[in-house]
Amino acid sequence: MSTVVFEKLPALDYENACVALPKEYGTPAWEALSEVAAIRKALFSLLEKLDAHEEIVSKIRGKPVVIKPNLVIVYSNIGTVKPEFPETTDPRVIDALVLWLKQYTDTITIAESSGRGSPTRASFAISGLDRLSKKRGCELVVLEERPCELYRLPKARVSRTLYIPDTFGKVARGEAFYISVPKLKTNLYTGVTLGFKNSMGIIPYNERQHAHHYDINRKLVEMMYLVKPDLTLIDGIIGGNGPCPAPVYPVSSNMLIAGSNPVETDRAAVRFMGFDPKGIPLLTIADELGFNDDTVRIIGEAAPANGFSSPDYSLLSDRIIRHFPNIRVLYGIDKHGLGNPENSDVDVRAIEARCRGGCVATTRFAFEMLIAEGKSSARQGTVIIGSGIDGYWLDASGKKYSVQDIAALKGYKLCIGSCTKSISGICDQYVAGCMPLANAPHAALHKFTRTRCAILGFGNRHFPLFIKALLETRHARRKLLKAGATLDMDFPVIDSAAIAVEPGAETDASPPWQALSVPARTDPKTLKRQLRFEDDSLFASLTGTFIPNRIPKALYRVQAVLTTLITISPLCAGFLALFGLLPGIPPSLLFSIFIGILILHSFEVPFAIVAEAKRRRRKKLSQISTSSETSGRDAVKVMIKTMLIGYPAWLPEIQGIHDEDEAFGCRH
Repeated sequence: MSTVVFEKLPALDYENACVALPKEYGTPAWEALSEVAAIRKALFSLLEKLDAHEEIVSKIRGKPVVIKPNLVIVYSNIGTVKPEFPETTDPRVIDALVLWLKQYTDTITIAESSGRGSPTRASFAISGLDRLSKKRGCELVVLEERPCELYRLPKARVSRTLYIPDTFGKVARGEAFYISVPKLKTNLYTGVTLGFKNSMGIIPYNERQHAHHYDINRKLVEMMYLVKPDLTLIDGIIGGNGPCPAPVYPVSSNMLIAGSNPVETDRAAVRFMGFDPKGIPLLTIADELGFNDDTVRIIGEAAPANGFSSPDYSLLSDRIIRHFPNIRVLYGIDKHGLGNPENSDVDVRAIEARCRGGCVATTRFAFEMLIAEGKSSARQGTVIIGSGIDGYWLDASGKKYSVQDIAALKGYKLCIGSCTKSISGICDQYVAGCMPLANAPHAALHKFTRTRCAILGFGNRHFPLFIKALLETRHARRKLLKAGATLDMDFPVIDSAAIAVEPGAETDASPPWQALSVPARTDPKTLKRQLRFEDDSLFASLTGTFIPNRIPKALYRVQAVLTTLITISPLCAGFLALFGLLPGIPPSLLFSIFIGILILHSFEVPFAIVAEAKRRRRKKLSQISTSSETSGRDAVKVMIKTMLIGYPAWLPEIQGIHDEDEAFGCRH
C-alpha cells in the first residue's frame, strides 16, 4: 500500500518570489518572512505524516539524495511583457526540502536539465538555486554536462533503449534516493505535467526529441521501467494554468502534495486540479502497464482547487485567430491509419489531436511565446502541418487543399515538421524534425510575422547570462567528448512508428531494464562531427534554426568573398588603367593576371563537376557527368561559379559539409 498526503498552507501572499529567490535570501529578514516560515512548516509536517506510513526517513538516512525540480524555462525578466510566470518549482520549496533532508543525510544533489535553448546554468542562476546550493551545502548538477549510460527496456514499446546521465544511473541501480519536485500545472502536450512526467528533464536533449509526438504519453510512462521517483513532492502553493511550456498563469491553490507512488500522487493531484484522471493519457497508460496502486491511502485530500482548466493546444482557437487573424492553418495529419476524410463535415479538431504531442502543441507553444512577448501580426499566410490525407490538407472549415491549391495561396507559407517535407519546395520556410526543436517554430513565426524576438535579445534582462551559460556548457560538453564520453543519442533523431514487442518475446518475469555498454566514439571523424554538433547546437539555441556545420560553412562563405575579390580585382584594375586612372601600370599586365587566374581555376572544373554530381545524388537528382548531361544551364553554372570563385565553390561539397543539409531541411 502506498500513501499520498495533502498539506494545506495558510492564506498568505505566496506569489511574490515564487519564481526566483530574492537578493535577501538567507538573511535574517528573509528567514523572518511569514510565507517562508509557513512553507517550511507545511513541508516538514507533510513529510513527517508521509514518513509515519512509508518510513521514508529510514530509506533516506545516510543515502545520497537526488532532487529533480522542474526548471523547464524560468520566466523571470526574460523578455515577456509580464515579467514573471509560475512555470517552475518554487525555490522556497526546494530550500525547505533541503533543510528537512539535512536532518538525515549530508549528500544532497539538485539535478536538472532545462528545455533545449534554455541553458540549465542560467536557470539555476535566475531561480537562485545556485545561491541556495552554496548556502545549504548541496551540489548542483547540470545534467546535459554529464556522461550518459545506455539501458535497454525490454518491456517498452516506444523507447526500447534509453540514454540517461550517470547521475540517474545511480538512481536506476538503487544507489541514490530520487525525489521529483514538479510544479502543479497544466501542459500543452500531455494535459498536465506532474511527478513522473518531470523525468522528461532527466534524459538528454536528442533522446528527448525521440517519440515527442503522438506517442509521448507512452514514452513518458515507459521511462518508469528504468527511473521512477522514490518520493514525489508536488509544489501546488502557486499552481500554473495555461499553455506550458509557454507561460502559465498563477492559481493560488496553497497546497503541497507528497506520495510514495508517483502515479497515485499524480492521480490525486489531477483530481485536486478538477480533472478526471481517466481523461489524462499519462495515467491511463500507467494503469495499463501496472505502475498504479489500487490500495493507495489518501490523507487530507482537499476539495478541487478553482482556477485550473484543460490547456487549449489548438491552432484553430479564438485566441490564436484574435492575435493572428490572417494566418490560415492546414492539417494533413494521418497517423495510425485513422482514415481519410470523405466530406467537408470531417472533424478537423480530431485530425489536429492526432499529433498533439508533437508539431501541433509545439507550434501552439510558438504562438503563445509571441503573444507573451506582446507580438501580434496581420500578415497573411499559411501554416501547414502533416503529410497530407489522401493528398489533401484541410482548413478549419474542413475545406480540402491539394498541393496545387496550396502553391496558389497568397502570402507566406510555413511548413512545420518532417511530415511536410514532400511539399516544402512550395513553402517559404520549412522547419524539419519529428518533433522540431522546441524553439524552431517560435523563431520561424517571428520570421513569418516580421517581428523581433524579445527573449533571444537584449529585451531579455538575463541575455548576457544566457550567452555565458551556453558557452560554459559548450566547453564542458566538448571536454567530455574529447575524453571519450557519450552525451546523447545521435542527431537528427530518426523517428518512426512505435516498435512493436513480438508476442512472447517479453514476459512479466523479464527485468524492467538491462544495462548496455556504451559504444566508444573516439575515432577522429566521429569526434570531429560531434564537436561541430556542439557548435551548431549553440547557434541553434540563439537562432532557433539548426544548421549543420554552420561554422565551416560561414568560413567558406568568407573565403568565397575573398577569392572572388582576388579573381575580379585585376580585371577591374585593368579597366581603370585602360582609362588612365592607374597611371604607370600597363592594362595588359593586369588583364594577363586576370586570365592567369582563370586558367588556374579552369583546372578545378573537373573537381567542381564531381562535387555537382555529389550534390545531385544528395538531392536525389540525376547525376551529371562530363558528357552531354552537363550541357545547358547546369554545366554553365558550375563552370562560371568555379571560374569566378575557385575552390570555395566545390570543396565544401567534396568534404561533406552539406551532407546533412537535407535531414535538417537546409536549403543550399
